[in-house]
Amino acid sequence: MAHPVLLDVTRTLSAKSVETPTGIDRVERAYIRHFLQRKDGTGFLYRTTMLDQNAMTLLLDRVEGRAPWGRSDLRGIGRGLTGQIEADIRRVSTHQMTQNFTYLNVGHTNLDPDKLRTLQNTGARKTIALVHDMIPLDHPELQTPASTMRFAARMKALASRADLIAVNSAHTGARVAHWFGTWGSTPKIMVNHLGIDPALDVSARQFTRPAFVILGTIEPRKNHAVLLRAWDSLRDIPQKDRPQLHIIGRRGWMNEGVFKTLDTSPMMGKDIIEHGSLPDDQVAAILKGACALLFPSLTEGYGLPMLEAQALGVPTLVSDIPVFRELGGPLSLYLNPFDATVWRKEIIKQTQQGHSRAKTTLQRQLRVPVWSDHFALLEQHL
Repeated sequence: MAHPVLLDVTRTLSAKSVETPTGIDRVERAYIRHFLQRKDGTGFLYRTTMLDQNAMTLLLDRVEGRAPWGRSDLRGIGRGLTGQIEADIRRVSTHQMTQNFTYLNVGHTNLDPDKLRTLQNTGARKTIALVHDMIPLDHPELQTPASTMRFAARMKALASRADLIAVNSAHTGARVAHWFGTWGSTPKIMVNHLGIDPALDVSARQFTRPAFVILGTIEPRKNHAVLLRAWDSLRDIPQKDRPQLHIIGRRGWMNEGVFKTLDTSPMMGKDIIEHGSLPDDQVAAILKGACALLFPSLTEGYGLPMLEAQALGVPTLVSDIPVFRELGGPLSLYLNPFDATVWRKEIIKQTQQGHSRAKTTLQRQLRVPVWSDHFALLEQHL
């Protein structure tokens, strides 16, 4: 029989995650929904505060917008949404874990050697972590120095204390084995592809011109720059026939050149539309109406947008990088992430071909990864 689980939800209950959830945030929420179904004393951990399933249900309703956050208490004055979140946590926290539980961390947060040691000394029989990527160590030039140092410290904590490292792809697993090996650790690694949420039942947005979408935080590794160069080269096409680029996602860091283009290009608002972060239903509607998803990342740990677009029957033009080859199979078109000319050529071809037939073919061929398969494999190790 599986042991109770203590799922770390520190990431989910941060103000940043609530306001602008990323792919990792969505994965942690899927884990919360799964473990809320258990009836074995499973609990949840926010920093050092334990929560039972009733408390977590109330908090998840607030995270996902089904209920409002309460007022901040005296300890939260002047701390904005963070103060409200932590006040609500204090109002509902009453839980204590029994012995012999499995500590599970899927959010890359709340990880340090002392905390892991304390959990193991107070009842954790096993520590399992899901590692999404090793990008800050593989590509420190794409991160701030501070974020790289924080990430390295968290991974070193796992290298010394985790019993099992789950990874979202074989590519990530290879990078974990490499880096943990440099620290003298030989981790037990389990490849477990992530599921995707069921496609939302929304109508496709109607566009007057061919539309393409890039989805994700505007940060260096997402490589918006190659698409901006490709779109600049499309000026020779009459505007009525010129495709539009829809950029969905908040602005990130270390991307001043891209931000400058977005702020000053004469194509903005006409040929290039920056939406910022959007609710899931609006994202799905835009994707459904698009000719293709464009995913020119320089590096990724997984690639949820590619799989979600395929599930909607939307063609995907993606970077030729190992993890996309592993997950996208023959349903994606793989392009050099540095060559704007190649992206221009394929975008024009996709515009001219249309996408109705391509979508029908995709839907016949595709078997999307589902969360039930992911959790069935995970449960074998709890």
